[in-house]
Amino acid sequence: MSATNLPNSETPLPPPGEILAELPEAQGLPVELPGEFECAQCEKSGPALKCMICNLCQVTYCETCWSEVAAHKEGKKGLVGVRKQLHEAIDPVVERKLDLILEPQIGEEDQEALHRQDEETAWFAVVKDDVDKLIFQDLGRYGDIVSGLSENAYPALVSFVGSTGSGKSTLIRMLMELNYLGKMSWETPVVQSAACFSTVPTSGDVHLFCDPHTCNLDNRHPMLYADCEGLEGGERTPLGSKTHKREKIRKLVPERLAEAGRDAKSRFSRRGKRMKQNSRRELEWAVDDATKRREFIVSELYPRILFTFSDVVVFVLRETNKLENAIERLIIWATAALEKSSNQPVLPHAIIVLNSLPNGAPNDFWAADTTTERVLAEANIEFPENPKFKPFIRHWKERGKKVETVRDLLKLYYDNVRVVGIPKKGRSTLMQKQVSQVYLEIKASVERSHGMKKERRMLMNSMALQFHLQSAYDHFASSLRTPFDFVKSTFAHCPIPPGFGGSILKLIISARKQVLCRIEEGKPVVRQLESLLESVASMIASCILLDIARQQIPGPTSQIFPEYRHFCDDAFKDFQEQYLECAYTSDQDYRIRCVNYRVGHKSKGHQDATGRIIAPGEYIASLDEKYIDTFAKLISTNLASMEAEFEAQRVRAGLEAKDDHELTLVANLHKDKYMVPFYDGFGGSAKFISHTACFVCLFHSPEHHLKCGHVICTPCLQTYGSSEAGCITIKSCPLHSYPRNQVYQSPQAFAVKPPTAGVRILSLDGTGGYIALGLVTENWTTTQCIEQFKSFCRKSFTKRKLGSFLAISELARANLPGLGVRQGGRYKYKKKPFQISLMKAFSTSDYLFGSTKRAVAMAKSPYKPVPKVAVITVSSASTGKAIVLGSYNHVDNSHPTFYEFPRSEIPENEFRTWEAARATCATPGYLKEFSHAGSKQVYLDGGVYNNNPIFVADSERKLIWPEVEHLLPDVVLSLGSGYSPNSAKSRKDKKSPSRNAVARAIEKLHWIATDRIENGTVAEETWDTWLRCKDCQVDPMSAGRGSIRLAGDRYARWNAKFNGHDDPPHLDDLDALQRIETETYKQVQGLDQHIKNLADHLICSTFYFQLQQAKELPPIDECNERFSVKGQIMCRWGPHSPDICSLGELFQGLNSKRNLDPLWRPYFTIRETPSGPKSPPADVIQIPETTIQKMCNSQNGKFELPEVEFTVSSRETVTEILLHLDNFSNFPISGFPCQVLMNMPNGIVPKNPLLRRGWTSKHSVPSTPNSSRGSNSLDF
Repeated sequence: MSATNLPNSETPLPPPGEILAELPEAQGLPVELPGEFECAQCEKSGPALKCMICNLCQVTYCETCWSEVAAHKEGKKGLVGVRKQLHEAIDPVVERKLDLILEPQIGEEDQEALHRQDEETAWFAVVKDDVDKLIFQDLGRYGDIVSGLSENAYPALVSFVGSTGSGKSTLIRMLMELNYLGKMSWETPVVQSAACFSTVPTSGDVHLFCDPHTCNLDNRHPMLYADCEGLEGGERTPLGSKTHKREKIRKLVPERLAEAGRDAKSRFSRRGKRMKQNSRRELEWAVDDATKRREFIVSELYPRILFTFSDVVVFVLRETNKLENAIERLIIWATAALEKSSNQPVLPHAIIVLNSLPNGAPNDFWAADTTTERVLAEANIEFPENPKFKPFIRHWKERGKKVETVRDLLKLYYDNVRVVGIPKKGRSTLMQKQVSQVYLEIKASVERSHGMKKERRMLMNSMALQFHLQSAYDHFASSLRTPFDFVKSTFAHCPIPPGFGGSILKLIISARKQVLCRIEEGKPVVRQLESLLESVASMIASCILLDIARQQIPGPTSQIFPEYRHFCDDAFKDFQEQYLECAYTSDQDYRIRCVNYRVGHKSKGHQDATGRIIAPGEYIASLDEKYIDTFAKLISTNLASMEAEFEAQRVRAGLEAKDDHELTLVANLHKDKYMVPFYDGFGGSAKFISHTACFVCLFHSPEHHLKCGHVICTPCLQTYGSSEAGCITIKSCPLHSYPRNQVYQSPQAFAVKPPTAGVRILSLDGTGGYIALGLVTENWTTTQCIEQFKSFCRKSFTKRKLGSFLAISELARANLPGLGVRQGGRYKYKKKPFQISLMKAFSTSDYLFGSTKRAVAMAKSPYKPVPKVAVITVSSASTGKAIVLGSYNHVDNSHPTFYEFPRSEIPENEFRTWEAARATCATPGYLKEFSHAGSKQVYLDGGVYNNNPIFVADSERKLIWPEVEHLLPDVVLSLGSGYSPNSAKSRKDKKSPSRNAVARAIEKLHWIATDRIENGTVAEETWDTWLRCKDCQVDPMSAGRGSIRLAGDRYARWNAKFNGHDDPPHLDDLDALQRIETETYKQVQGLDQHIKNLADHLICSTFYFQLQQAKELPPIDECNERFSVKGQIMCRWGPHSPDICSLGELFQGLNSKRNLDPLWRPYFTIRETPSGPKSPPADVIQIPETTIQKMCNSQNGKFELPEVEFTVSSRETVTEILLHLDNFSNFPISGFPCQVLMNMPNGIVPKNPLLRRGWTSKHSVPSTPNSSRGSNSLDF
């Protein structure tokens, strides 16, 4: 494993939002005012004197003298022909702010510097590559912002659109700064300087800004302002465009290259590194001059993204005498996107801002209600005959919509429309009031939008919104014609909760998909939905009967079914609400049907598969509201019928009730009569593949990959396979019908951890994720691990060269004043050689979950258990929660709160092994983050938040094997990556040179991350904290040079300690690699005895006890109760395994290697602990020479002991079984010590129903009995 965030183990890494508070510098509006004002009337002054400036007189008066001036009497106006308006008092601070916003007086050089700095706020852009292809770039701005917000934040997107020069950027800046007290810590838009006249548009691409009033850790609904490139801006590249700056740098590089000198590299190393999400997508539809035009991108691509995801669209208009033109543009902008998304939860709210209105407008006009009604009323004049609106009226009339007014027309594109006016410069107080009114309208619209989304269960938090944005980028980069489907995107991002209810829902959705495919192919389907649910009900009933047989639940099914019904009801409700399309179909063509679901229907009405709105109307339900009871009755009726059929078969077979063969009979009935015919009825089981649900039983998480592509759970593997010594062999996939559809040419074997065996954990710090994947997925030896790691380092750390454009731009920027941080030089090394190295090591096709290499290895040695492996990474858009990527599924459906365990509903979206290694090795500053296409996320090294993953490792073993979570693990070995106790001062205290808050926060995050990854002392503190959670004593002296830190007889950690160096070597210090290896080897030489004890403990834990029978014995003397226990001591390694042969040879050589008596043989002892005077004596179980000889047989080696029987004095007695390897070395076998009668299951499926996988997230898993014994519960 790699790393994760820790509870109580160390000071958690604060997200950037918390770091902001620690950064005193801020980039804000520099409001420079004189220290004191003097009243022009009374000539008084002083800091306590409150003064105001007259908007017309432009003279300062104190509060007392203001009313004494004649021009300021009530009702007085300016002279006719000069300014016919009221004299108004203006706050000097507001006036100064407006001067700086509306008429900034800066030179051309400073203006260019601001545009370069403004690049940090770019959200996405379209640029041309070297072969003239258009590339859509997500520049990571959204990820930067949300990484500093609350984990439970639900961002609201407010898009500002309008013609070039309408004042969008200016309005955003006024909304951010005008009413904000103190210095501005967020970046603000760049406004064209009054001293730099230019006809070239200012704002380019799409920039994203934070509303300073809501973007904080305490607010759950932060507002983000998207400043879109102006409409009708022509083909000239705007001053603020990314392309414009790139071209300028290209021209400047040759001039500066000669004088750059060698010290450019040192400048690069001093630069702050940004951990910024960045992804590129080729625009596949941009194939000709028309589609490559800048206006086409701005008018067709950008609206599809912004309209689809915006809560509010603010349309800024300056030409108020051409109102119909503005409304036309507002509708055209929405038209580009309206029918290019389906199941959109809400339409955005529209706010039309009339900018630069005459100051002399009546006072009542400035109220938003009045302005809205008056403007829309004026637009209604000759509305039906207006040639600008006629095409839209005709368009909607063809779709059954009646449009009589402008408001009717706008409401077809926007949820609501409001109009607010802003005056020209000159009435600062009024302007402040109107800007505040715009802000309040935006905030009210956001609240309404979020309320509707929440009601429709489509409100997205910051992470979900990021995923949907990435999905939309992919979608619209490949096609502008097909609609983006919100529900399908949601299904891919938010998997249905696991468990019985979730599996039912997945089964219904998969079956429904096959039915819809038939309809699209033109094949008529009669009663398609009712017939589908009847078939599903039969399948569900059969699965319930199978589970009843497995759990040996007594009683008739009519009494048992109520315990299962709420799962069925929940699945049906979710299907009906979120996954069942509207029943509307066209009268002209039955194939044209509505594809919107209930949650996404209200915003647009009926839409077909192309996104076209085909008719108005509400959602039409396919099923009656009471059908949920019908569905439950169908299941109950089928279950009773199956029960009767099973009883008849049982009687014919001559089986007694609760016979051991009862499960086999039920399983065959389930497979042959119900399951296989069900899948065949929907086109075959090959169309039903899931990585999150076992489609055989619907109850458990799939774990074992079969050759046909299906993944089944361990209980189903046991039911339809044959077990032998921890290995289960299955001849054919139970989901297929045979022999007609033959799939297997040979049986498939799987090694399964015996249910009574304990768990052994190896936890690796730092870059140990790479090693862990190699050990498990590639079966590397320790020698191979060393060589592979050294080769990996040499190939991966390939520095950037000046040959690439990005590096050249860095060189230019290092020598040009004012050029800010740019993404090209944030990473020290190239990603391509690094990724090629990983692909060669792990292949490009092998998946982490469902590895074909592991399947081949298991076929060669089926009795050798394959360890579970996981690595840890962090999403760049998260607030610090680690993400665990595993080669397995959890058994228990409960999830810890301090990390995530993702598993895709779509198998193709799983992580490949090399991708998991890439994600866990993406160290900030050294290697670029990893963008994973399947999950739509960008990942960083998990060591950013914790370099010692012991907490995650301990948590994962409980979730994988809940049947033994109450027991202590057999062995925990934690290996560090080296540390120096003399490490220098932490780099997190370094002062950031960046000017803006987000950049400073992320630079500081980078320094902290580098400290945590490279400084091993934090990992040692984590180990100590974990031991305290286990009630283990932490010996401060145990960390001496060359020692292993032991806690008890089962917890051990070793970390190479480099006393002779002030700092640990950097991750890329290849020169130090040999020194580290030599120093480590020297330290290991002094650990012989410790290593021998660990090896002996591991050898002993390869054996386990399988309980077969326990019965109460008559009491003796004062003993109230005693029990006889029968079972077998078995080995994890089954017969025919080369490991069992090696173990036998080790047993044979113990005498000579450890100087023991020639007749000495290893043996087991069974005893109660702690032993007392009334405890029975220890039982000694010798390992006969014949058993050892059988183990050494290279062809048919196996470990086999006769059945053992011993007595325990009570139900709560703790029993210990030890294996003695010499006179001094004895350790417990796996799973011991334990309470044999209380804690030990006797089958692969846990008997405790609370451990079953049928519980969903809506029904939390209670703690199991006695779960507190052996370890303290951890509150994460």
